Amino acid sequence: MLKEKVFRLIDLIIFFNVFMFAGAGFFMISTNIPAALLSFGICLFNIGYIVMMIRLRLKYNKEFIRNIEQEIKSEEKIDASSKKTFNTTKQVMLENRIEDEIMDNYPDAKIIRNAYIPKNDDTFSEIDLIAIHKTGIYIIESKNITGKIIGGWKDETLQIQHPGGKEYTIQNPIQQNTSHYKNLKNLLGMDGKYFRSIIVLGDLAYFKDFKDVPFFANVCHVKNLAKSMDRLSKKIGLELNDSLVNRTYEDLLKFAQKTDEIAEKHIGNIKNNKLNHSL
Repeated sequence: MLKEKVFRLIDLIIFFNVFMFAGAGFFMISTNIPAALLSFGICLFNIGYIVMMIRLRLKYNKEFIRNIEQEIKSEEKIDASSKKTFNTTKQVMLENRIEDEIMDNYPDAKIIRNAYIPKNDDTFSEIDLIAIHKTGIYIIESKNITGKIIGGWKDETLQIQHPGGKEYTIQNPIQQNTSHYKNLKNLLGMDGKYFRSIIVLGDLAYFKDFKDVPFFANVCHVKNLAKSMDRLSKKIGLELNDSLVNRTYEDLLKFAQKTDEIAEKHIGNIKNNKLNHSL
């Protein structure tokens, strides 16, 4: 990921500084002792930074592994009948965090949770969150995945490698969100330039890079959601006026009310999609 590449670059700069200032200190020690001591001091400061960063990363990795192990143990203790409730709870917690992150950084945004958008085939497209803001309409697909995501962002499906050893396949969430976008665009009758697609992953999901992520979309963890929204809004550079924000929110609010009929049709649609992917 981009952040890892930045950290690697910083590490190379620090190691370069250590060798450069150590070499300069040894070179000047016989001719200019104050300058040599200054070089050695800077060298020691960089070495101290390296030691501190190693300790912090080891601590982070240890906590990350402990969190994964705790989740695996929790899942192993849950029987099949309770697993659905467990996964639903995890998903709701992730969506709550996403909503909090948006409101903390975009307090004037309007949020729609679990909108059931009608499709042309009389079924429904469930969108986890829609954030309506003057910088755009953000269609957010949340995935509380534990494990490594294998595959390219252009692929139809992705493989998930769970730390417990299991592997399973999911629909590419970018393609899933593109389908959401088309249905929402048709419903609202708005220009596609107003919409932004964001895939938000849980903390225990890992993916290699952003290669092949389309320009209108972004993939991130919850802590980077606000940055992703800001990045997309600047990239597209278009704003909605207050009247359009309020009208869009009012138009979508009624689709957040799930009835038994909608739920039954949506569940049936999901089952059919899973069956088609397995064929």
